[in-house]
Amino acid sequence: MLSRAVPLQAETSKSCFSCRIEVEQLDEALNLEGAWLFTRDDRPENALPETSTQDWVLAEAPGPWNKIYGDKQNFNIGWYRGNFHFSEAMLGQTVVFYVDAYMSKMDVYLDGKPIFERSGQETHKKYFSIQPVPITFQVTKPDHVITLRINTRLMTGIYQSPFQLRPFKVYDPFINFFQIFCGELRYLFAYIFFWTGAFFLILFARTRYPLYLVSGLTGIGIYPFYAMPNDIAMKYFDPDTLLVLHYPGIGFMALGYFLFSQFFKSANRKASIAYITIIMLYALSFLYLTFDFHMGFFQIARKSLFIVSFAIATHGVINCMHGFKTDKRVAIAIVGQIFFWMCSGHDILLALGLIKSTSLIFVGTFCGIFSIMLITTQLFAETFIDNKRLLKKVELINEGLEKTVQERTLNLLEKTQEIASILDSLPEGILEADRDLKTLGNYSQAVTGILGTEDIAGRDLFALVFASCNLTPDALAQARSVLDMSLGESRFTFEANKGGLPTEILAEIQGKKKVLAIGWSVICDQNDNADKVLVTLNDITRQKSLEQESVQLRLRARIIEAVIDGSQSRLISLIRQAHRNMSSFWSTAHWSQLDSTSVYRELHTLKGNSRTFELTELSNLCHLAETELAQFKKEPNKQNFVSVDSSVTEVLKSLTNLMGFIEGVSKGIDGVRQAQGQALHPQIVQDMKHRLEAIKDGGPIADMLQALTYINAARITEGLKDTFRPIAKSLGKEEAQFHEVLSPGLLVDASFAQSVQDMLGHLVRNSLDHGIEKPDDRQRQGKSTQGQITIELALTDGALRMRYRDDGSGLDLNLIRDKGAQAGLCSATETGTAKILECIFHSGFTTARQLTMISGRGVGMDVIQNEIKRWQGQLRWVNHPSQVTEMSRVPFDLEILFPARLAYQLAAHLSQVA
Repeated sequence: MLSRAVPLQAETSKSCFSCRIEVEQLDEALNLEGAWLFTRDDRPENALPETSTQDWVLAEAPGPWNKIYGDKQNFNIGWYRGNFHFSEAMLGQTVVFYVDAYMSKMDVYLDGKPIFERSGQETHKKYFSIQPVPITFQVTKPDHVITLRINTRLMTGIYQSPFQLRPFKVYDPFINFFQIFCGELRYLFAYIFFWTGAFFLILFARTRYPLYLVSGLTGIGIYPFYAMPNDIAMKYFDPDTLLVLHYPGIGFMALGYFLFSQFFKSANRKASIAYITIIMLYALSFLYLTFDFHMGFFQIARKSLFIVSFAIATHGVINCMHGFKTDKRVAIAIVGQIFFWMCSGHDILLALGLIKSTSLIFVGTFCGIFSIMLITTQLFAETFIDNKRLLKKVELINEGLEKTVQERTLNLLEKTQEIASILDSLPEGILEADRDLKTLGNYSQAVTGILGTEDIAGRDLFALVFASCNLTPDALAQARSVLDMSLGESRFTFEANKGGLPTEILAEIQGKKKVLAIGWSVICDQNDNADKVLVTLNDITRQKSLEQESVQLRLRARIIEAVIDGSQSRLISLIRQAHRNMSSFWSTAHWSQLDSTSVYRELHTLKGNSRTFELTELSNLCHLAETELAQFKKEPNKQNFVSVDSSVTEVLKSLTNLMGFIEGVSKGIDGVRQAQGQALHPQIVQDMKHRLEAIKDGGPIADMLQALTYINAARITEGLKDTFRPIAKSLGKEEAQFHEVLSPGLLVDASFAQSVQDMLGHLVRNSLDHGIEKPDDRQRQGKSTQGQITIELALTDGALRMRYRDDGSGLDLNLIRDKGAQAGLCSATETGTAKILECIFHSGFTTARQLTMISGRGVGMDVIQNEIKRWQGQLRWVNHPSQVTEMSRVPFDLEILFPARLAYQLAAHLSQVA
């Protein structure tokens, strides 16, 4: 039984549709068009059912407001009321009140309570710009009152069809159609025409052909009409402003069509200038209305624009009809513009309230614009084909080359298939699991050998693969959660979350330790939803073992080379000094008396140097110990000290093993040398001979003897580029270029040289991680892609001067001051540069956003400061202002003056000896 509407037969008026709307059954939509109770008196109590409607009038809905009262006054707020009576069969059902208020601000009340509200720019709600709004509610009693408050500049509240009461459906094709037709479709074609127009403008810029200019501007000109009322635009602009601005798009479209039509008929320059002037005046008028809105002026401009656009389009159609005699392609433009012409006429009648319908101007403008773009595209294609014909001879010449390419492509395909066949035969374990993560019977034979069991099918995937492995329960739970949420969903869901799945585990299988590499993928159904999970297993135990052996062999080879070479190897010195320092710190360590700052500083230095010399295992142990010690510094107690003690003990054990190997190699080589009657290394003996020959009589003998214990300053910076290349690569940066400016013949104290190397290590790591930008950023700033680091060392003016600088982004004084103020190191209003820069030398101070293996502990600069104090040095910043300016960044340019006794200028003293 169909629903029916029965107007009230008594009190208000026989023609009052909304006074009593009876709904017996709602199998199909109930049309609500008719005379509704209406008032422009804007009072909040209008929403209440008990409010009297004695002074209300009747208004046709859909329909305009300008004829309701007869006084020709403009107003922008109107209230509608509908009294609904539902049969007992309707009680408990959910229904949809479907209304199109066309970009207005609207509130809907059910029995005085708000059930829908759209007030403008709302982040968390869809605005339904020109789309009908579906408002759902449940019928709970026989009589319900629905009241609408509509705020609009169009003088038309309920603007157009559909206006219905609909049965609620989870999937309603009718509503979906209007949502797409009045919303998404407009936005889609807005950008299609915009970018097509932009393409033709690019063609015009290259060819200077005016047709491309007209088509391009027409495609872009319709953009405001299509895109301005869209919900995305309303995230940033008020809908009332967009409502006004979207109208010029209709004028631009009609003007574009007229100008386009003149390419097929002799141009009328006067008419073109007149129409351009008129449309531009309209555009400026609507722009003015966005700043100073006048309802009356807006109503006149809006309605007259339709009429003017209609007239301009008509002139364009006449031009095209004349042009059809000479160019049959113009028929497309005629058909497209006739549709625009008809739809414009239809919407003029709709705007004047002469008909009740749904706006078709979008269809009309689409047909008009599409016809222009289609003809222009045909012309472009014909031009392209003509040009292609001119290249025919070139193609004939290239035929031989193409044949060669095809043959090589075929060979490549055969090789690819051959490689694929080889890959298929690799000893990988492959198995499948269903949505419940139960393994299926389709698995490769290699699985049984890798997992050491024949019981594969029907097992829980995690119980089978991860039974005894090094993953924590939390990691396993996360992996299972990723698969549970991905299976049954789209492939994209799996790809977005597969990072939470383990790719390598250490498992104990049949009493043996195995390292397994794991690959994950999904098998999708016909809807591209993940249906099964595919797991690949590889036993890489041997490879991992060989990698570890290779690392150890390379390390041992470097140590042996350093010992045989007889040089003061930086690597050997690092290991010996670190072992001595850590042993000293930890031999007296007690949790209540531990000098955690010194231990922390030593661990950080050792970690950085270990990473520099690729002592990966030692570097990882130091990082773990740092983490445990950081927790201990926050909460110094016996329980946390146990963790620190365990971690540091592992560091000491690693250093002890390295020391044992160094000592063993050294003793073996010394034994060979003594057996050959040469206790000293030949190079040392040769150096002594040269020095004794240079000392003839007196002179600076004391200085020369002292210099025998010094080393060449050049060895401080030796190999910096190669040493820090891996760190730069891990940070996504190119290797830095080092510029070393060292005085010739400069010798320095050996212990001091090692300290300078440590300082340079911290400075270079700091530059690579914080200062020097990534290649793309450097190119945008006009810099070379490689960072530039300059190190100067010279004995001058009674002091040993060391200067370090890089060409990176420099020091952010404002950021340092903010961080320093948070830590209580300086005032938040401090302006002295020197005072601010003191912060970076405090232990634990860092501007890093997150902790990494390279930085983030706030220790590096603290180490440098302690080394400067140890050698009685003085630090100053070069080329820095004394006060913080608006330019908050200053270059990283550091100069340190050390006592002259730490260095020896060989060239100067030799001149005295000679």
